[in-house]
Amino acid sequence: MTVPKVSIVRLKRETLVDEMIFEGQVAKADSIPIFTLDGQKIEKIYVHANQEVRAETPLFKLEMSSIDKAITQLESEIQKLDLMIQTSENQEISQKNTQALRIKQALDNYQGIKETDVDQVTKQEAYNAWQLAKSETPIAAVDGKTALIDRATLVADKDKLVQVKSVDGIVNATTEGYVTGIFITEGKITTEEAALMIASKKSDNILVLRTQKTAQEYLKMGQLVTVIGISAQDVENEYDKASVIEASIDTENPEMFKSKLNLGQADFNYGSSAKAIVTKKSVNYPYCLPTRAVHESSQGYYVLVAKTIETMLGEEIIAEKIDVSLVDKTPKFSAIKANKLLDGRDILLEIDQSVEENTKVRIISTNET
Repeated sequence: MTVPKVSIVRLKRETLVDEMIFEGQVAKADSIPIFTLDGQKIEKIYVHANQEVRAETPLFKLEMSSIDKAITQLESEIQKLDLMIQTSENQEISQKNTQALRIKQALDNYQGIKETDVDQVTKQEAYNAWQLAKSETPIAAVDGKTALIDRATLVADKDKLVQVKSVDGIVNATTEGYVTGIFITEGKITTEEAALMIASKKSDNILVLRTQKTAQEYLKMGQLVTVIGISAQDVENEYDKASVIEASIDTENPEMFKSKLNLGQADFNYGSSAKAIVTKKSVNYPYCLPTRAVHESSQGYYVLVAKTIETMLGEEIIAEKIDVSLVDKTPKFSAIKANKLLDGRDILLEIDQSVEENTKVRIISTNET
């Protein structure tokens, strides 16, 4: 039977650092939507996702015949509104003349009533009729104002199309940044939704993370994080002032957790991967040992120590079980309460086989970690 090989450690003072490392993608905080008028046919798309663009970079081209058709339709609708506005203005003039006559008649009636002729109620009714006549708004005036607003909208739409037509139907970027979304297709008709999204190069860098739900205890709002990634010059860059600005469970998959870290203007290459190192706590303890040296049973925690015994074949080393009380724990180190039974004892670290109490072992090294 092969004797299990072990290394040994002793208790020592150690700082337990509870930290987690996550990986995410560098993005931009602000995205700018690029709109075009609905009902236009897309002839050509010049950009692709994640492409860097400058102001005036061509993004896509509208079909000229589609633009001409839309301009003609708008001109026709504007002419109809012009006729409606003129008709409304004529009606308003007529209604105002009629209203002026009603106001005069109501005022004459009110002023013609003498206190001695009728009671106070009749005089009040005449006064109310006069005030009502003054406050009435001609229906044509309301319709005319609505038509004027509609006309202004159509004129603005037409001016946009005329401007696009003047540059052969090409729509350019309005800012420097990166294409983050393309929502149009060549040969298809545009809608009122944004055609593209461009992440503004001037906005802050952010790190977008998508992790398991268990990460939420580390990635809380305001938590400071150290981010290590690649700069625009392709060299490693570290930023230790990143902070969590968004944190929520993924609504599409409740087992996943979404978060964003603000990197400010720290130099990181857009679209590159970066590591986020979150230090939850850092505490110094007097009695520590590697976590893999601590075992757990139904009765609690224990360690195995080297015990020398005399046998017929001479001295042999076996594993002795000593119960311990756990104070703190990280994946690397565990802290325990003071235990006199461990003073000066060699604690076993398994190497190639599992070890149980009273198992004979062979010590091959002293582990200093």
